[in-house]
Amino acid sequence: MKKDPRHADILRSSRKIKQHRRLSHWFWSGFGVLVLVLVLVVLANLAIFKISEIKITGARVANASDLIQLIDRDLTGRRFFIFPRRNAWFYPEAEIRERIDKKFLNIEAVAFNLANIFNHPLLSIEIRERQPTVRLCRDVTTSECYLTDRQGLIFAPAPEFSRHIFPTIIQPLIANPIGARPLSLNEFSKLLDARRDLEKTFPHDTLSGFVIYQIEILAAGDYSFTAENPLNPEERFEILVNADKDLGFAVTNAQIALSSPALVDGLEKNGRSLEYLDLRFAPKVFYKFRPVI
Repeated sequence: MKKDPRHADILRSSRKIKQHRRLSHWFWSGFGVLVLVLVLVVLANLAIFKISEIKITGARVANASDLIQLIDRDLTGRRFFIFPRRNAWFYPEAEIRERIDKKFLNIEAVAFNLANIFNHPLLSIEIRERQPTVRLCRDVTTSECYLTDRQGLIFAPAPEFSRHIFPTIIQPLIANPIGARPLSLNEFSKLLDARRDLEKTFPHDTLSGFVIYQIEILAAGDYSFTAENPLNPEERFEILVNADKDLGFAVTNAQIALSSPALVDGLEKNGRSLEYLDLRFAPKVFYKFRPVI
């Protein structure tokens, strides 16, 4: 049976129509996208959408002028060679945040906010600075000390101040340790908790007012907690603790030892003071009084 030539012509014509419609669809879609991009480029370059001012709030130690200069540098130029980096819709928030984190270690958190976005936008940046928790020193004889936050991050050199303002941890440090965490968060928290709990074991009648102002990590890996009477720095003693054992167990032993009749009598009746309390060899506890002069 012969094919009808008219049927073949109809099929060819139908395919041409579909092809023409497809090409027309892609053309007008591409044209629409191009127009949309051009409109975005024009709008992005309008002055009313460009960040005209940068405001820093929350800075106490950090230099606000240095922060603004850093941010201004990141707002210079264009993104993808088209959109101004100063445009309120396209400014590089993630890049700015990363640069602040790297250069200003004393800043813990940054929050961005845009105001008056249709009338010379204002970029407001609120910062939260790290709060010093511990003074970390290289050794007991040096003045090279640093401030750490509650996570144990070293973020600034420590100025000279009374040693009772922040507890001090003595331990070996790498060269230029700013930005480092010499202690794991677990050990850092464990030492501060032990300091607090050991202070609670001090009897109010004989060791009233004593505070543990220093923790030293000894060469053998043990800990030395130094307690002192702030009103009389000559009155001080060490509490030696085994680092391999549970510090909570050491606190319990300290409480038992400091309430024992022999130790209490020595402190009360003889007017003596402690030189050290050694908790490293539990269940035994060793202590020594300072010689009476």
